[in-house]
Amino acid sequence: ILQKRIKSKSDEKISSKEKISLEKANDWRKIQDMKNDNDKKESNQNWQVSTPKIKQICILDLDLSRSARCKRTLTGHSHVVYSMDYFTFGDEQLLASGSRDMKIFVWNVKNGKLVQEFNDNLGIVYGVKFSPYHYYKYRQCVICSASHDKTICFWDIKQKRKLQIFKGHKREVNDIQFSPYDGGRYLCSVSADLTIRLWDIETSSSLQTFKGHSGVIRCVDFSFRRENRDNVVSSGNEYTICSGSFDSTVRVWDIEKAKELIVFKGHEDYVLSVKYLPYEESCNGCICSASRDRAIRFWDTRSKKEIHTLRGHEGA
Repeated sequence: ILQKRIKSKSDEKISSKEKISLEKANDWRKIQDMKNDNDKKESNQNWQVSTPKIKQICILDLDLSRSARCKRTLTGHSHVVYSMDYFTFGDEQLLASGSRDMKIFVWNVKNGKLVQEFNDNLGIVYGVKFSPYHYYKYRQCVICSASHDKTICFWDIKQKRKLQIFKGHKREVNDIQFSPYDGGRYLCSVSADLTIRLWDIETSSSLQTFKGHSGVIRCVDFSFRRENRDNVVSSGNEYTICSGSFDSTVRVWDIEKAKELIVFKGHEDYVLSVKYLPYEESCNGCICSASRDRAIRFWDTRSKKEIHTLRGHEGA
């Protein structure tokens, strides 16, 4: 666990008594082209949710012993659905969706009914995530959204109200991720303003700003917590993030120092998605990235080299 206090690099201030434990851009039309081309998918056990068509969300029943079939179709959005997230709250299986129609919908997966709708001056919604921090700390079901209006908002589903709003990015926010440690207290966001920001949800403070990409930043992911410190990335600490950009690179950053550790080059087009692989013996310190060049690449943070490439997709 980090015992070091990270100072805010924004106008927001953090009390010196507080200890924080922390276990030019491409143009707008290029962003739209990329997002319209890139369908998003998320799965949970034998459920898989996809957005194969504009305005629709299909829930697939995945049984490996037979062909997958569409179990339910959720309709309601009037434009492209850009992002989804799944969450179990009590006995409820919930699905949140964010759309170009500037709305967030929350659905009951079991019966397909719309549970809640948020349309409070959001702008186009590019990312939605259920907040683990609000669940673990307050037992609240809260949605976090990233949108074209440059803000990150937290929404209480039960009360249908805005809880928090983070401002700091100068252009649209493309992706958000919660830390897999400290109960999801920390949030990373990436933007078309070429920056990555680290936020403390508990204090509503911007802790760090990461700069280095030369193109719109599309995606970000937190590293998992590691008990074994022997494989610390490039003389940094065990807390890192990785990001993917329209500059075709994947970059690894030291969270504590906001320092760029590694730049992976190999993709020939926009990087659309990045993900740390679980810290197991076979993939310790590895990152996976997907690109508009139709390739999926695996990177080793220890050797700083590409270790494998998967090809087969016919489109981005």
